[in-house]
Amino acid sequence: MEENKELIKSFINEVFNQHDLTAIDKYHAPYLTNNSGKTIESFKKYLTALFSGFPDLHVNIEHILAENNFVLVFLNFVGTHKGEFNGRPPTNKPVTVC
Repeated sequence: MEENKELIKSFINEVFNQHDLTAIDKYHAPYLTNNSGKTIESFKKYLTALFSGFPDLHVNIEHILAENNFVLVFLNFVGTHKGEFNGRPPTNKPVTVC
């Protein structure tokens, strides 16, 4: 269970806090599919827009729980709206999403 928690912590740090989109590839199993129609490329595209709109974005782990093969994470996103995001011009205001 601790190994699974460390894997999630590493993903959040590398991808969200270091803004390293290339790190996604080492966490994503290429054989996994879902019914949402979302792809790893659409996730990267979304994060590119997110990091452009909030260049100082930082994600904090508020709680992390693990049981068997499941990990539940409560996140807190903090950043400053310095670029266009979802068609909205920058406000230069701090934003927190819990």
